[in-house]
Amino acid sequence: MLVIVSKDCWARCLATLSVVAVALAMLSCKQHIFTTPASTPPPKIFSGEAPFYGTVGSLAKIPLEDMRPLAVSNFAIVVDLPGTGSSEVPAVLRSRMLKQLSGGGFGLSRLGSQELGPNRVLDSLQTAVVHVEGLIPPAAPRGTRFDLLVRSISGTQTTSLEGGRILTTDMAPFGTTPGVEFSRALAKGFGRLYINPFEDDLEREKRLALSREGVILSGGTVKTDRGLRLILNQPHWKRSGLIADRINERFRKGRGDRYKTAEARDDSRIDIHIPSRWRSQPIRLLELILHLYVQRMDNFETQKARELRDLVAENPGYGPRVALAWEALGKQALPVIRAQYKASNLELGFAALTAGSFLGDERTSIHLQRLAKHSDPAVRLRTARLLVNLPDSIRAEKSLRGLLNDEDNQVRIAAYKALDQHNNGRFIKRILFKDIDGKPRFLLDIVDSQRPLIYIAQINLPRIVIFNGYTGFKGSSVNTIWRDRNEMIVKVIKEDQPVSVYYQAPDAPTSGKIQTIAPAVANLVLLMARNPKVDNAGEGFALDYSRVVNALYQLSNRGVIGAELELERTQLAQLIADVRRDQIQPDEERPELGSSEPLGEQRPETTGRPETDPADKVASRPKTP
Repeated sequence: MLVIVSKDCWARCLATLSVVAVALAMLSCKQHIFTTPASTPPPKIFSGEAPFYGTVGSLAKIPLEDMRPLAVSNFAIVVDLPGTGSSEVPAVLRSRMLKQLSGGGFGLSRLGSQELGPNRVLDSLQTAVVHVEGLIPPAAPRGTRFDLLVRSISGTQTTSLEGGRILTTDMAPFGTTPGVEFSRALAKGFGRLYINPFEDDLEREKRLALSREGVILSGGTVKTDRGLRLILNQPHWKRSGLIADRINERFRKGRGDRYKTAEARDDSRIDIHIPSRWRSQPIRLLELILHLYVQRMDNFETQKARELRDLVAENPGYGPRVALAWEALGKQALPVIRAQYKASNLELGFAALTAGSFLGDERTSIHLQRLAKHSDPAVRLRTARLLVNLPDSIRAEKSLRGLLNDEDNQVRIAAYKALDQHNNGRFIKRILFKDIDGKPRFLLDIVDSQRPLIYIAQINLPRIVIFNGYTGFKGSSVNTIWRDRNEMIVKVIKEDQPVSVYYQAPDAPTSGKIQTIAPAVANLVLLMARNPKVDNAGEGFALDYSRVVNALYQLSNRGVIGAELELERTQLAQLIADVRRDQIQPDEERPELGSSEPLGEQRPETTGRPETDPADKVASRPKTP
């Protein structure tokens, strides 16, 4: 049977079928539509505690790898050993060492060293091939000095590195990896070794191990600026540029600096370059940058300074961070800061004095002078460390002069360090002992103080610090110091009588010398350290720093010296091991550094109202930071 359908009816059928098809399609996709995961929300603009929202550290982070010390290393050659080295060089290293010696000029007639060919140097018992390692600090500019750890290669016959120095060697990450030679050096190392001077307390096996290891204080030099970046929490071109501009306003580049302090590379990255005036303390500059508020509004500094004051009053644990934020705000915040110098809340007062002293406010010296007489030695110690910020203040100098005689040794040492940074020759008499090549060996500092103290320090250059130049000896005794390759005997008759010192050098076992000195420890140090061939000032034994320190240490332990002995020991070996472990197995879960906290410090918890994105706040008028 034939069915005839009208045109209108046919159109209605098609429309109905289309609706049914769409409905079926929706039903088939219903599960997919309602189970599709939502898109990842964008990262937050701010991070960290609300009171510091608006600081650079709340808007951006420093990647963790930029803030880790960078381990560098290489093989090197120790020379000047008194027959305690080794001619053994692993086969895989020999050609590398020969190349290094040839590059240093050994065997070249134009340098007068044709008789000292590379092979002859390696075969001598006066040399040894060693590992050299060091840690380049975070953000270190070119020229930064750092300590080196030197170790004998296992399996060789080297018995001691004492008295040696390493020839200049380039250094790079994983520079001692077998079979791998680096092409770009990040640092170079050189200098005389400092062997553990306290080995006499240990068993023979441990003494032998320690004599095959040494430290070169400030022996490494960075060859190129170490880069550092800020990464924004949320990419934003305007915000990136605003942050860089604010950093450059507050921390301008120096006259001889090539780059601005901050450069916005893209919408999420800002490169930081350390200005020349901050090269000695780059980490402190980074802390200030992280605590720098980006906003530039009318009366902003004063209002923010008040808010920070209230924050510390309620939670004293925020003191160190608020001090950084106050300092970053600049001198416009000084009226608020000054009002807190005499605060009964000690942490609030110290936060204000810290910021004020770093801003160069002479008024802080009045209150620091008062705190220098506080009954708590911890307060006096903090005070001494702040007085270093006032090098031109007469009050600060007077306070430090008094703290040199403090009952607490750590306070006295902090006062000495402050005066040392002030280059104050009025209270510190300095004698520099040099090597045959003219390079510094170590310092003897004699401090004008009434209370005797001997401080063995490792500050940039190894030094022996004697508080009170008349510090002498006690009782009556005959003291034999060494009996290995050389020997020294110190004979004390009475406290006020001359002291006899006998010394037998390792290269002259049958001809010892007896010298008589005035009964002062400083004179004994002069006699042991002075080298007649270099200093042209009387007799001397030309002993290295390690031996001089060891002699003082032994005499102090025996009660012969009339003063306490404070030691500063290095933990470089453990630090290098820790960094090496992190480089080989980095901890990916550790956060980046930011959120405006002081680097390496814990942050107290708090809550508060977040601020507006500084990219939406435009300064109403320019201000001088």
